[in-house]
Formats: sequence, C-alpha cells, structure tokens
Amino acid sequence: MDNRIEIMGRYLERIYDLGYDYDGLNSVESLKGLIDEMCRLASLGRACNVTEPMSIDGKGNVYNILGEKIGNE
Repeated sequence: MDNRIEIMGRYLERIYDLGYDYDGLNSVESLKGLIDEMCRLASLGRACNVTEPMSIDGKGNVYNILGEKIGNE
C-alpha cells in the first residue's frame, strides 16, 4: 500500500508542477495539449503505473515516475 501511495504522490506532484504556471504555455492549442498531458498523468497515477518512461538521462537510460531505471538492463 505504501508503494501505491508513493507512486500516486509522484504523479500528483508532476501534475501540479505542470499546472502551476501553465508550464509557460499561453495559446489555446498549447493549453489543450497541457490538459491532455495532465489527464494522461492522472490516468497513469490511478493505475500506479511504473512502466511508463518519465525521464531519460544523457546516456539514454530511461526512468519511471519513481526514478527507477526501466527497459533493457
């Protein structure tokens, strides 16, 4: 249960960060895209998804919402 709470918390943090300052976006189309991305993250959070890539480092390593390396080891 604690792991699920941590995952959901990380997704909520990401959603908040995007929406806080509209992520620097101001056109109608870009704001629609931002809403779509926030909804996608909410869906992933509800599913406690840890397989979706959230970041990539300079070496091409892919990480999930928890900062854990995913993909080919």
